[in-house]
Amino acid sequence: MTLSADGKTLATVQTKSTQNLYVLPAAGSQSPTANPVLPQGQNVYGFDWSADGNLVFSDYIRVLRIGTERSIPTQLLGDSTAAIVELAGCGSRYMV
Repeated sequence: MTLSADGKTLATVQTKSTQNLYVLPAAGSQSPTANPVLPQGQNVYGFDWSADGNLVFSDYIRVLRIGTERSIPTQLLGDSTAAIVELAGCGSRYMV
């Protein structure tokens, strides 16, 4: 950040980082682009498949579930003091 010589104006650089989750066919696709499953700006720190074929992911303080058809995420667990950065599936159970 820097202040102008007359002290009336500040200049700064804002760096933005975005994450997203994509689902692609394992056999490949003819489409040149992939559509994200989540809205832009949704943080993703860890993800895995659930036993029912949905995706389970963490946004750092919550664990959410979403279908592959780009539905609205459903919160499964939340803790504002937590740091949930990795999920591991084991059958129908999860270890956070």
